[in-house]
Amino acid sequence: MACVPRLKVLADEELERIHDASVYLLENTGVLFECEEALTVLKKNAVKVEGRKAFIPGKLAEAAVENAPATFNGEPYRQKTL
Repeated sequence: MACVPRLKVLADEELERIHDASVYLLENTGVLFECEEALTVLKKNAVKVEGRKAFIPGKLAEAAVENAPATFNGEPYRQKTL
C-alpha cells in the first residue's frame, strides 16, 4: 500500500487556538448527554453535571486526548430496526 503524504491545512498556532476554544466550551458551556450511563461515569470522575449537561474540566479532556489511539478504523453506526 502506498504511503500518502499528510496534508497540512492549518498552522500549529491555529490548531492550538481551536483546541483551546474547544476546551473552553467543554468546561464552560458544557455538553448535553442523552445516555444516563455516560452521565454516571462522568459524575464518578468528579465532572459537574446539571441535568443532562456535563461540564468537563480541561485537564480531563486533555487526558482523554492523550490516551486516545492515534488512529482507528470504524464502521458507520447502523441502528438495528425491528
